[in-house]
Amino acid sequence: MPLGEIAYHEKGKNHGSRGITFEHSEIDFRGSKGDSVGKGLPPPFPGLHDLTAGSAEGVWRSKDGETVVWRSLVMSREVKSRNRYIAVVTYTTDSPKLSWLNGRVVIAEGNGDPATGEFTETGYLWDWAD
Repeated sequence: MPLGEIAYHEKGKNHGSRGITFEHSEIDFRGSKGDSVGKGLPPPFPGLHDLTAGSAEGVWRSKDGETVVWRSLVMSREVKSRNRYIAVVTYTTDSPKLSWLNGRVVIAEGNGDPATGEFTETGYLWDWAD
């Protein structure tokens, strides 16, 4: 199944130490704009073939107060002094407005600057149908 429609665009910055990163970003989630904060955990195993795997989790809050908890599994590689990555992201919310996110999966792709921590990301809805 190919990637679906664009779910969001994100722009933010990572910072941290000892393998734990913290992020703050702005997200436009299908017209609902808001801020996201989260943390990335150290990779559970060393990188293989220049790949690094890890996980991240956080909370996104829209400007009108809607809240979504997100969790992701991430795989990254440094390419031409940029950190390129893909992530599988899942969501949980009690918001009636954003309830369509419950049980949905987003495949995200992004890249970041290791020197500044700045990153951009685009998420695409994944459809479980054949």
